[in-house]
Order: sequence, then C-alpha cells, then structure tokens
Amino acid sequence: LNGNNLTLNGSANFRINKTGTVLTSDQITGIGTAIYGGNLVLTSTGSTPLTNGDSFTLFSASAGSGSFTISGVPGVTFTFNASTGVLTVASVGPVINPNPPVIGYTYNAGSSVLTLSWPTNAGWILQSNSISLANTSDWFDVAGSSNVTTLNITNNKSSPAVFYRMVYP
Repeated sequence: LNGNNLTLNGSANFRINKTGTVLTSDQITGIGTAIYGGNLVLTSTGSTPLTNGDSFTLFSASAGSGSFTISGVPGVTFTFNASTGVLTVASVGPVINPNPPVIGYTYNAGSSVLTLSWPTNAGWILQSNSISLANTSDWFDVAGSSNVTTLNITNNKSSPAVFYRMVYP
C-alpha cells in the first residue's frame, strides 16, 4: 500500500458468502489505484450453493488493472474484472467427492453374471483391464459406466484375469 494505492503480487485470501439470495464478501475499500497480481484464494462460507452470475465486490478502487490466478472453491470458475474489482461466478460444475467409491459385487454362478455396484459419485468411471496390470495403457473405460451405479457383466471363462477399478478423469 502506497498512500491509498494498492499493489498485490502475492496471495490475497477472501471469504465470499451466499446465504439465500444475499451475497457478501470481504472487501478492501478506499483505494485510489489498484494493480492486481498473484493468487486470489477464496473460501466460500455460505449455506447456499453459488450459481452462475453471482457477483462479489472485493475491491473498491477508482482504477484497477492486472489479474489474479483464482483458486479455493472446488467446481467453481470465476472471472475477475480489474477495472471494477468485482469477482463473478462464471460456471459451476459438479462437486466431486475426492474419495473413490467402494465397488460392491455379487456373482451368480448359474448365469455366470458378475454384478458390480457403487454409490452415486458423480464423475467417477468404471475401467477394466484384461491384459496386464503392469501396463497402465491397457486400462479402458467401460462403456456407459459414468451414467450408472450398477453394471452386469457376463463372465467370459476364456479371460480369467479381468480387473476393474474406478477412476476420475
């Protein structure tokens, strides 16, 4: 801070909050000229999920320039307008559980059908490998597995070593 001019080039931590329709945030006011740079690290403290177009005035400056690398809110992409000091939600994607789901299984010997099941966990895909676990390029996505939570697989006795795993792309 030089007089009432602000230059940021490290990390700036801000809280943003959406509760119901009310949007609030930390804010720096009384700035003449602001030059933005470095990292803008956000923490969302609200009880209502962010949606596209939600805007937060973080800086109140008479003039501003520069840009931030923005991080901290999983699944949300932001834009920052340096001339107005306003942060806006550009897109909201699904929030992914970082813990892989546990795969359950049953086998019906009479029909030779293996049933794999897993809890809803948006974004995770079932993969299979029947060639070699040692070669990572042999894994492939099981068709349609990203849209279901149960899959029936008919056992092929000519391929006794088939493996399955869940991955997040």
